[in-house]
Amino acid sequence: MLSRVVAVKAPRTHNRRCVTGSSGRRREGGESEPQRPNMSRHVFTSAVLLLVVMMYCSAGASNAVTSNSGNAQLPQGVDLFVPQTTQVVPKGGTSQETMRDSFVSPSLVSAGGVIAAFAEGRVYTVNAGRQNEKTSSDVVAGYIDSSWDWSTLVGKVNGSTWKANTVLSTTDGADNRVNFFYHPTTTTKG
Repeated sequence: MLSRVVAVKAPRTHNRRCVTGSSGRRREGGESEPQRPNMSRHVFTSAVLLLVVMMYCSAGASNAVTSNSGNAQLPQGVDLFVPQTTQVVPKGGTSQETMRDSFVSPSLVSAGGVIAAFAEGRVYTVNAGRQNEKTSSDVVAGYIDSSWDWSTLVGKVNGSTWKANTVLSTTDGADNRVNFFYHPTTTTKG
């Protein structure tokens, strides 16, 4: 009898495990899914620690850069293509300068000592439903001499002596297969 009491109170030594599976209920006995190692938790904590260290190091470097560059003065900004302000000379210069309702997709190119700023100039008209409708677009360019310093360029643009020229137009000559130019850009070779 004593052996039965000892056997009841003795801990179980055989291979029975009570674990929670993917279904959420406790199961006894052999496990169909092997227990996953806890490696993902270690990888996650290592990644978070590395992120904190990187943020700490980069914050110190940015403070050092900003403290040294506090004395530098940035150049004054200039708007080359301003809707209803920038004068556009038509191709051939046969008629009077006009203004565009909007300019989109500006880009710069430098070739042969001349810098050119390109953009699509759009003209809108109001239709019967009182909505703006794009009636024409052309590619306009402003030429900037590379020998100018920044203050000369700012003075010419702000003094309205700088004008854009029509480079490509939908009304050029007899071939009217092109109705609109969509987002022109510049490319260079070499």
